[in-house]
Amino acid sequence: MRERTFEFRAQEVIFDRLRHLVGEGPAEFWADACWLLSTPDSPVESVTHLVGHLLREVESAIRAVLQPAFDEVHSVRDRGSNGDQHHREVSSALKALGIEPDHPAAEAWRRLPGKDNEYGLSRRAHRDSLAFPRPADGEFQAFWQEMQALLGVVLDRLEASDVGQRALIERLQSKKTPSAEDVKALRNQVPNSFIAHQQFFAGLSAPSWVTPLAEAGMFQRPPGAVTGTNEGRLFISFPGWPEGEYLERMATLPEAHGPISEVLLAAVLSDNLRVHYHFAGIALSLPIDLTIPWVIRETAWVETQQFIPLTILGRRLGAVAARLAAAGRSEEAFSLATTLLSLCPRQAAPEADERLVPLKPVVRIGYWDYREILRSVWPSLVTADGLRAIQALCALLELALRQSGLSANESGVDTSYIWRPALEQGGEDHGEEIVNSLITALRASTELYATESISNLESVLMILGRHRTASSVFERLCLHLLRVCPSATLRLQAQWLTDSRTFHGLSFRHEYTLLLKPKFAALSSADQDLILRLIEAGPRIPSPEDHSEQEISEFRTTWTRDRLAPIAESLPPEWRVRNRELVDAIGEARQPEYPFRTSSVFLGASSPLTADELRAMTPAVMLEFLRTWEPLGDFLGPTPEGLGSVLSEVVRSDPAPFYRYIDELESLDPTYIRGVLSGFHARVMAKQEVRWELLLSLCRLAIERSAGSCAD
Repeated sequence: MRERTFEFRAQEVIFDRLRHLVGEGPAEFWADACWLLSTPDSPVESVTHLVGHLLREVESAIRAVLQPAFDEVHSVRDRGSNGDQHHREVSSALKALGIEPDHPAAEAWRRLPGKDNEYGLSRRAHRDSLAFPRPADGEFQAFWQEMQALLGVVLDRLEASDVGQRALIERLQSKKTPSAEDVKALRNQVPNSFIAHQQFFAGLSAPSWVTPLAEAGMFQRPPGAVTGTNEGRLFISFPGWPEGEYLERMATLPEAHGPISEVLLAAVLSDNLRVHYHFAGIALSLPIDLTIPWVIRETAWVETQQFIPLTILGRRLGAVAARLAAAGRSEEAFSLATTLLSLCPRQAAPEADERLVPLKPVVRIGYWDYREILRSVWPSLVTADGLRAIQALCALLELALRQSGLSANESGVDTSYIWRPALEQGGEDHGEEIVNSLITALRASTELYATESISNLESVLMILGRHRTASSVFERLCLHLLRVCPSATLRLQAQWLTDSRTFHGLSFRHEYTLLLKPKFAALSSADQDLILRLIEAGPRIPSPEDHSEQEISEFRTTWTRDRLAPIAESLPPEWRVRNRELVDAIGEARQPEYPFRTSSVFLGASSPLTADELRAMTPAVMLEFLRTWEPLGDFLGPTPEGLGSVLSEVVRSDPAPFYRYIDELESLDPTYIRGVLSGFHARVMAKQEVRWELLLSLCRLAIERSAGSCAD
């Protein structure tokens, strides 16, 4: 749509009032007239005729919405010439609006009627025989100024008065079976504005209006999204649609199902998300078969959207998908649900940008809606077609991991044990939102399907295994299912427990340990012996030449104790003695199923300074240390990430020292900027006080630095 152009604020005010008091059409006619006259030397020679036509439409629309207030003495139904009728309507309109006869606006309005009136709208709109179009001379400019003043006064009075609209609306609402005249009155006399339509449709309860209104085109062109600029910033808004609210209510009545289903397909596809929201509500009430054509069209529309900012729409479309699945329409249900949850392509970000702002999957609906669809809608799809639902989630999760930078590297190593330490319920409060939501949904879906039979479990294990190279999460889910599914056989569990790769895999430790603990005693002596030999062989230590013999010995002792702790009650006698000696020497194991918590000497990013040591520094000294400190590159030695984590803790506990040096933080490594922002984020989430003006200043500096990196 062409951007509207207004020379003066008064012209824009007239546009807004026409739109709200009369209708979208007259408002656009006015906007076009302003645009045609916005340049001194218009390239359109017939500009005066075009503006005359547009003003004629605006003036007649105002008279139309004022007709309910015309009294019987000045009834527009009186017979006579068009010019006489126009004069009578102007007189009635002036009286209805309370404009005095000698008011300049009244005099100006009375000059407009008449087919042969040289000053009037009719003559200005039409050609003068075969003569050249009338010029936009001084006389026309004076007429244009007078029209602006007239519309300003008329719309002021119209906005301040009821002019009989409420009585007309109430009379129409009372009609249980509307006539053609009733529909005509609604279209021509009730303002085509949100306020007037809200008043009418909110009180309309008769389903018999649906068909005649549809035939009159009242539902065919819903309002579109409104875009524009405000102080140089682009904005978009989604106007309400009272007609849609009425259709939603009527969709609950069986007698309206047929006509409303036709409305769904006849309506022009709108970019107004509220229109889609109402149509989705209608689809939740109509018989399933009547909604299928609309569902197919809506799914195709969703696929074209990069992002749907109206949160309630995603939720409602998810409910439509669930209803389809429950009714046995799994093809349409899967298509709609997977389209809503599908991830959009993303452009690769520069390395510096990635370090400053963590990567996230690109979703087309809000995070809350995304999680809610996975939680409440997806189980119905699993019930409809379990393997298909699980395969779809696996594909989504693999892509989300890749977009988040959390996939396994070329060696098959990842850090899922850090950002998702536990897969069971309660382990969701870590890491990236969408990735963790997909993991939780995949866990719930596989549990629901695999619990039914050993055949289902084996099929699920096979599907998960196909994605093993993408992330350890998929094989961790296999271990989880082998523990929680009653259909899992001891033979199958033993295969996983005695596999050396599963045993040594750091990412598998949690689920492996939870499975081993209750099952070790039931394993055959040969399988038990194999696991004990794996423990006897000790941990796999990367680059042992980088560590002293004492460090390796201490780690091996701790590791052995932790691996024996879950099965201590089921150990053979000689191993019980050995375990007791380890416990006496270094103490009981604490949470041995979490490798990075029990083996922190070797795992996780560490810092060269503790939080207390950082707090003891003056802000200036701390900044200098952050600028100049460099890691030595030792394996598992202090890293910028570890220091950034400690810095985050310091900011969270006491941000005051940092406020004075906000501008100087720009010079720090992005890792430390992220640590500072993380500390402030923790305070905000905990509802603790922050100085927003300074925090936003830091955010601005970070964004500008990131933009500079992109430009380079």
